[in-house]
Amino acid sequence: MEAIKTNWITVDEMRNRLSISKTKAYQIATNGSLNTVKIGRSLRISEESFERWLESIRYTRAFGGEEMN
Repeated sequence: MEAIKTNWITVDEMRNRLSISKTKAYQIATNGSLNTVKIGRSLRISEESFERWLESIRYTRAFGGEEMN
C-alpha cells in the first residue's frame, strides 16, 4: 500500500501568509474549516485544506458573499 503524503504548515506559517494575529489564526485553525492534526502541544494544518479554504474565501468575496470565519 502506498503512503499518502500530506504537507503540513504551522499556525504561525498560516498567520504570516495571511498577515493576521496569532489569536485569529488559532480561531480559524480550530473552527472546523481546515484539516488539522495536533501533535503533542503543536497544531499542524494540511496545506491542501488551507489552500482550498483560501480559494473559497477569494471566491466568496469576488461574488459579493459574506466573509468566512
